[in-house]
Amino acid sequence: MLLLAFIAGGSITAWAEDITISAADIQNAAAQATTVSGITFEAAKNNGSNAPTYNTGGEDFRIYAKGTLTVSAERNITKMVYNISTQGKNVLPLLLLL
Repeated sequence: MLLLAFIAGGSITAWAEDITISAADIQNAAAQATTVSGITFEAAKNNGSNAPTYNTGGEDFRIYAKGTLTVSAERNITKMVYNISTQGKNVLPLLLLL
């Protein structure tokens, strides 16, 4: 079971404004599109074996193999920074091979 991302939080620079969004803020994106501060997050399982999920214990948002996280906004997003959780860093070498 390869995890594509363990997102603990991050920041997005959009329309000359820094916005910090945590994994908890987007935890519902696993089930439906979720909008925070004008930015919409939508996760999908696609053809993968496991659906995206929010892990309350590790406080991270997980996207598994073949899954996607679509991020959109009405205005331009100029930069996105993801903070990878401790557990996600354990599989990071695998991510770099993809």
